[in-house]
Amino acid sequence: MTGLSVISGDKPVLNRQTTTDVSLGTVSGGKPVLAREASTSTLSTVSGGKPVLSRPTAHTSINPDAGIVIPSMFDQVRVRVVDTENRPLAAADWVIPEGLGIPARVNSDGIAQLYLLSKGYNEFFVVTKEVVQGDAELTWYSSIDEQETIAPMSSDTGKVVIDAETPSGGGYNASTGGISMGGSPFRSPKQATKIIAAGAVEPMPWRGKQDWDNAISSTGLGHPDSDLTVSQEQTDVVESFEDGVEMWSGGSFNRATDRAYTGDASLKVENGTPSMSWEGGPKPDTIEWYWQESSSGSYGGGVRFKNSNGQYELGNATNNPEWMLSDGDNLTQIYNGDGYNRWVRTTLTFNWQNGQYDVEMEDMTSGHVETRADQPLKNGVDIDTVEVWEYSGGWTTGGAINMWFDDLTYQSLSQNGTLVTQTKSFNGEYQPDLVADVELNGGSVDVTVVGTPDVAANEKATVSLEQGESEYYVDHFYYHTDFRLEISIERAADGSTPVIHSLKLV
Repeated sequence: MTGLSVISGDKPVLNRQTTTDVSLGTVSGGKPVLAREASTSTLSTVSGGKPVLSRPTAHTSINPDAGIVIPSMFDQVRVRVVDTENRPLAAADWVIPEGLGIPARVNSDGIAQLYLLSKGYNEFFVVTKEVVQGDAELTWYSSIDEQETIAPMSSDTGKVVIDAETPSGGGYNASTGGISMGGSPFRSPKQATKIIAAGAVEPMPWRGKQDWDNAISSTGLGHPDSDLTVSQEQTDVVESFEDGVEMWSGGSFNRATDRAYTGDASLKVENGTPSMSWEGGPKPDTIEWYWQESSSGSYGGGVRFKNSNGQYELGNATNNPEWMLSDGDNLTQIYNGDGYNRWVRTTLTFNWQNGQYDVEMEDMTSGHVETRADQPLKNGVDIDTVEVWEYSGGWTTGGAINMWFDDLTYQSLSQNGTLVTQTKSFNGEYQPDLVADVELNGGSVDVTVVGTPDVAANEKATVSLEQGESEYYVDHFYYHTDFRLEISIERAADGSTPVIHSLKLV
């Protein structure tokens, strides 16, 4: 049997001996203690009167309908139910401070796990139990055999009686029998000891939406205004300069309101070589913009695209007012131009696999259109920077440019790269799993779930998405309230693009 022995300072020690059952016994003052049989774990005394817990491999059978009193050898207890492949079956975790909690019933076949955080040592001990739906008793098996020094226990403080019911869909909810954090522990005789609801347990609620939007790029993939859905058919991103031109640097430029193709503003360039770090994907499908040139104060100018190796891929310019291409064929005039002070549209469509692009240019006043297909890129690498240059018979600086640019439009989420989402929060600590709707199309997608992001103690767990699969177990060790996702996307060898329709934590 098991009882409380007293060491120096009148502080009790739990003696565990070989037992086969557990019941509530009574000590002086009517305070219940846990009587265990079938265990070989004992507490012995070390110098300073501090007990040492010896944990050999052992098991203890516990009747879940009995009130349970455990001295405070653990700071926290976390409970979850997983299947035989360690995937959660119950979608909620339970945290009981200052004591040990035992789930009264399990609603699915699998393994119930208790995570025990030792007092003062920040170490987790894990005990597991294979359970069958409808089990009346739970037997916990522990393989922990190392010794750990713990603080002396007190007969009057740190004891817990778990006497609560969990409403379906809610977190741990102590009843009026409640948790006794000091004094004599007690339980209500009218309620069974429970910490898992009788019905199916729903996921803890979010403070906001379960999915992610307004994704932010960390490596040139995506745009602050892009939705997380990764698809070539997604809405284009449009830079119309309505909110300013802070992303540009170098040269002489400003946000102009005297001319705009749409809205109230455009980017005006008067001299120098302003540039912008590319905000689209490194290998965009399409890029489009509108430009016009003044009849005076300008020799010509245009846009050039530089890759991540510092090499130019292509450019498009006016030679006051001829239309020019600059690419693997060097400089090519494709039209004489119809005049000045008129908006011209340039649309580029890329075939990165073949290192080529198509171009279409349209005078928005006269309606004249010029197209060229299968134009060679100079290097066929990617796009890293956008630059506006002066042009007079060739790209130059130190001359004169007087041009306006508007509605720079591109698609960005169908390329290789890493996408980082905004942070979302649960109402409580949690170890969520991932639900994904994805079409890999021969490519690959890895999703990293980051718990407690933006701090040194964050935890990352990565899963590789598979075609036809929608639910993924995420192997967390710690519990977190705040999460974000990092998504690594790679195209197939033939250039086919994965399409992610949605990502959720549940």
